[in-house]
Amino acid sequence: MKKPLIGIASDGMRRVPKYQRSVELAGADVEVLLPRAVTMDVIDHLNGMLLTGGGDIDAKEFDEVNHPMVHHINRDRDEMELTLTREALRRGIPVFGICRGVQLINVALGGNLIQHIPDEIKTLIVHDSKKAPGNPGHDVSILQGTRLHAIIGKDRVSVNSFHHQSVKDLGKGLIATAWSDDGVVEGLELPDARYFLGVQWHPEEFVDHGATFHSLFESFVNACK
Repeated sequence: MKKPLIGIASDGMRRVPKYQRSVELAGADVEVLLPRAVTMDVIDHLNGMLLTGGGDIDAKEFDEVNHPMVHHINRDRDEMELTLTREALRRGIPVFGICRGVQLINVALGGNLIQHIPDEIKTLIVHDSKKAPGNPGHDVSILQGTRLHAIIGKDRVSVNSFHHQSVKDLGKGLIATAWSDDGVVEGLELPDARYFLGVQWHPEEFVDHGATFHSLFESFVNACK
């Protein structure tokens, strides 16, 4: 059987290798999608799309002014990923979002973001951790009955954490599926879609530390077949 082809949307090759290894280990081939290097018809030959981490999404995409702590905006990347995500949803192509990617899914469907968590949520949890990427930073609770819970198979897991923004008001049709103990949304999905799911942590960082979250990539690749 021919392997599915998954587009990995990113702002540069530096961020890609662990995502790529995670997807390839799950049984798919990869095409890296970079702003200004692809045209929108790239979606014609993709079986799935992975939205990766990176800089903040421009707040104008959800009709707000950027917070002073917003950084590394790449408007070309925003435009590429928002357009491809909406088209993937229209065509029923599976989408998996990680960190910035889960935020991008929410914005693509009309939701908005907490632009700087410390300004909106009183919490002792360090979401923008300085720990090594493969080390868990805090726990998240996962909602039973969701696709995410079926994939992970647990009510509660320890995750790494490297973000200062998070999902706020949910986009159309989306449901929250996981939260940290301070109420920050750590996962969401679109129940009516073939596969439209995101998590706020970085499961790809565990690719060299056992199979902690490999089931996420396996479920995504299986949906792309």
